Amino acid sequence: MTDPVSATITELDIDSIAKATGRVVVFSDEDGKLDRACRLVNRLTRGALERLVGSKAYAELKSGEAAELGYPSGMAAEAVLVAKLDRKASAAEARKAGAAIAKAKKGRDCWVWPEGLD
Repeated sequence: MTDPVSATITELDIDSIAKATGRVVVFSDEDGKLDRACRLVNRLTRGALERLVGSKAYAELKSGEAAELGYPSGMAAEAVLVAKLDRKASAAEARKAGAAIAKAKKGRDCWVWPEGLD
């Protein structure tokens, strides 16, 4: 049997995202639309997140897969993981995104700001 993951809920604000260590996880939809958390990360990284979701590599990802932005400037995090997931994703796609997040976690702190907190 697996152990449940411990979670802490914090208010979504630019200071908490900027100070988060380990991995920061945000979600973008199939079209690369940036939700509130993505827009905050994009502002901190001076447009790097927007360039990532606008890239050919991100366009080639399937729903539930993720791309990583390593050592983002303007943030304390080691990496930002951008999961490609539509708001109305299937359960299989959501599980796939969860697996991508778990794989990227690798025993480090992991801060997840889900889509829909606008």
